[in-house]
Amino acid sequence: MRYLPLFALLTLFSFPTAAYSGGEFPFAPPADSALGRQLHTRIQQAQAQQKTDRLTTIQQKLAQVEKEFAPKYLSWNEFLKMNKAAQERAELSYRLDLEETKRLLQQMDGTQNISMHNSFPDYKQLLKGFRNVYVGETHYTKAAQAEMTRILKAARELYPDKRILLASEFLLRLDETKSPLKNPADTAGYFPIYPEISQLAQQLHIDQLALDDSMGVIYEEKGSYSFYEKCGRYMVNFRDKIPVKEAQKNSALFQQWQKNTGNFNYELGFSSFGVLERNRQWARYIQAVKPFYDIVLVYAGWGHISGTKSNDLQTLLGEEDVLSVILLVPEEGSLDLSPQQEKELMEPLKNIPSSQQEKQIQEEAAKMAEGKVALTGEWEDPTKPFWGMEVSPNFPTVPNAPVTKKTDLFLLLPTQKAEKAPAAKPAPSITQPEPLPRKGNLFF
Repeated sequence: MRYLPLFALLTLFSFPTAAYSGGEFPFAPPADSALGRQLHTRIQQAQAQQKTDRLTTIQQKLAQVEKEFAPKYLSWNEFLKMNKAAQERAELSYRLDLEETKRLLQQMDGTQNISMHNSFPDYKQLLKGFRNVYVGETHYTKAAQAEMTRILKAARELYPDKRILLASEFLLRLDETKSPLKNPADTAGYFPIYPEISQLAQQLHIDQLALDDSMGVIYEEKGSYSFYEKCGRYMVNFRDKIPVKEAQKNSALFQQWQKNTGNFNYELGFSSFGVLERNRQWARYIQAVKPFYDIVLVYAGWGHISGTKSNDLQTLLGEEDVLSVILLVPEEGSLDLSPQQEKELMEPLKNIPSSQQEKQIQEEAAKMAEGKVALTGEWEDPTKPFWGMEVSPNFPTVPNAPVTKKTDLFLLLPTQKAEKAPAAKPAPSITQPEPLPRKGNLFF
C-alpha cells in the first residue's frame, strides 16, 4: 500500500486543473497544512478559469446573434409604417386573447374561485419545479423592486449550486463593444437602472444579461444633424433634424434638440413597434444563453410578459410550462419619482402612436369574466402583498401543437415611497457639435 500517497498526490495536483467541478477531494490533506492551502489555491484558480472560459463561450454565442441580426437603419416614415403593422399585430393578438378567454370561461363549471393571500409569498416553495421564471413589474416602484430581491434570494437559497441567470430590462448596455452578458468584473459600459438589484445579483453569483440598450448615433446628413436611436435590432431616425449651421451658432437650440432626442428613447420603447422589436431582440439573446444555465429569471415590465400573447416573451421563446409573476401597484401616483421626474417621464409618451382598441378589448374581457371568476380573501394588512395563483391551459399559437399549462402568480403590492428615486434611464448625448462618425458607427 506504499503507492497510495503518491497516487493521492498525483490526483490532487493534476485533477483540479482539468476536471474538478466542486465537492470534497478524496485523500485530501488537512486544510491547515501547507499542502492543504496549496490545494485550496489550485482549486480556486481552476474554478475561476472554468468560469472565465464559460463566460467567454456564452459571450461568443451572443456575438454570433448580434452579427446575424446586425442593426438596420429606419427613417421616421419607415418607423411609422412598421409601427402601424405592429399595432395591427397587437390588435389581432388582443382579439385572439379574447377568444382564448371565452374558451376558458366556457370550459368552467360554475364560478372559479381564486384564493387570495395577504402575506409575503414563500418563493422557495413557489419557484420549485420551474426552470424559467418571468417577472413582470410596474416600473419605478419600490415595492416591485423589493419583491424582486425576495425572488432572487429565494432562487439562490433554493438552488445553491445551480447556474442562475438574471436577464433584465433594467441593466442597460451603453457600449456596443461590450457583450450583453456582463462580466462581473466589468464596471464600465453598463447602466443599472435599479442598482440594488444588480448588486444583489452579483453578490449571489447570479449572472446578468443586459436585455436593453441605450445607444444612439448622431451624424451630419445633407447639412443637418440627424439622430438615430437603437430599438431592438433597429436604429430609428428621430423625426426632427437640426441644421448644422444653426446648431453651431446656437448651443441652447442644440441642447434642446438633444433633450428631445432623449425623450425619443421613451417614445420608441413604449410604441407597439418598440415593445415587439425589443421583445424579439431579448428573445434572441435569451435563447442563445439558455443552454448554459439551470435557472433563468427574466425581469422586465409586465407589458413584455403579459401584454398580448403573440408578442409576449414566453411565446416568442416557445416556452411551455413556465411561471409568470406579475407585480402590480394599483394606486395612482405610486411611482418612486419626484413630480418633475414623473412629468419628464410621461411627457414624451403623449407622442406615441398607439392602438385605441386595447382598452376596449380588455374591458370586454373583464365583463365576460364577471360571475365566472371570483377572488376570495381580504387585503387587511396594507403593508403586505395581496396575491393569488392561477394554473390554466396554455393554448398553442401553432396549429395542432399540444395544449400545455401556464402558471400565473399575480401580486398587488403596497405602495412604498423610495427614500431616493431610482436613476432615470440615460439617453445618448453629446455636449457640442463636432465631426461625427459615418453612418453605421455608434456614437455614445
